[in-house]
Amino acid sequence: MIETSLYTHLFQRDKNFYLYNSESGLFAKITPNLYEIIYNRDYSAVDKETLDYLLREKIVVNSENKYSYYNEQKIRFFSSSYDKEKMGLVIVPTTRCNFSCSYCFEERKTNKTITPQVEDDLISFIQSHKSLKTIELTWYGGEPLLAFPKIVHLYNRIKNEIDAKIEKHSMVTNGFLLNNKVIDFIKDSHMDHIQITLDGSKEHHNALRFIKNNKVDTFQAILNNIIKTAKALPDRSLHVRININKSNEDDYFEMYDLIINKIKLPNVFVYPGFIREETPDGCSFCYKSIDSNYAGHFYSKLMEHGMDFLYFPSILTKGCMINKFNSYIIGPTGEIYKCWNDVSNCSKIIGYINKDTLENSSLLGRYMNDVSPFSDNQCKNCKVFPICSGQCAWYKYKNVFENGAFNTCSRYKDIHFLESVLLLSQKHKIG
Repeated sequence: MIETSLYTHLFQRDKNFYLYNSESGLFAKITPNLYEIIYNRDYSAVDKETLDYLLREKIVVNSENKYSYYNEQKIRFFSSSYDKEKMGLVIVPTTRCNFSCSYCFEERKTNKTITPQVEDDLISFIQSHKSLKTIELTWYGGEPLLAFPKIVHLYNRIKNEIDAKIEKHSMVTNGFLLNNKVIDFIKDSHMDHIQITLDGSKEHHNALRFIKNNKVDTFQAILNNIIKTAKALPDRSLHVRININKSNEDDYFEMYDLIINKIKLPNVFVYPGFIREETPDGCSFCYKSIDSNYAGHFYSKLMEHGMDFLYFPSILTKGCMINKFNSYIIGPTGEIYKCWNDVSNCSKIIGYINKDTLENSSLLGRYMNDVSPFSDNQCKNCKVFPICSGQCAWYKYKNVFENGAFNTCSRYKDIHFLESVLLLSQKHKIG
């Protein structure tokens, strides 16, 4: 029996009729007659050639294949989750930070920096993964550049003492300490991804992000460092995240115009970072946060401004480090976490690199299995599942186990927004 695919969406705009399928990526303007046939699921009314086309483009499926795509992705996901040949390694060389940002985990952390003994333990820990072939290495903090000599030393040890190849190399930094020595290291270590954050416009950034006990203009210093780094490393990508919420969302347009249109650095990419602030009870995003319900509105404003980073929806891989057994975030005392958001939270430590047994196998099991993109029947029947990354597992954990009510669904679940994005793309008429 033939039925409409879970991932097929029909809609009308301005007396025109459209068809979209998130699995095949087909988007087309269609005839009113074909629209009516699909809408009514009256597939006996179509000729063989059209039906074959609809089957080929996944618009319709045989009933027994209703969940074929979902099940195939589930198999791939769990196979990848237990892949022993790849390691995701995020190293926090220090939890110290030179800034005092109110939304950060600063107030619940202790200031620690990696020691020579922890470095030795880390090398031994990596070497214990006998099947390892590739490593994706990221430096995170705190502010990792406060421990720059540690980064250089440890990178060289991983490169020279570990058989596995460093496949990707990246860093998340506030950008304030970028200097010539750091730029030389980025170049020599083939670091291919650098993320730098600005908290909106100069006014808003300097009000939120300042040196402890010193209200120096950090915005201009960071911007100067972005320009210097981008010019010194024209073959490397700098990703500038503009932190925003509802109170300063228009800052993004100002910053995009400044960096992309006025400074004009071709290897700098600017994107919005939604600050996720929680309500006092910790159960949902607060009013100022741009959650998935509001994201469609924000991206619609980007379209109105002609921002060019929006693109036709594409199939996304599912999950993150939480769902991958061989991915670790290593803190400065050798503690192991599964999520960036857990750093410095002692209750979310799953183990230590110098111990053979886990400290918190229950948490690891929940992260790996109970908050995967395949643990929710809502996702199984969602028409935008192929173009969704599977929600944020960390917030899903809070929903499932900590009485949370966080909405982290894809922005494309806002059907009006999805339709608006589709209409900007090239249209092909079929039927």
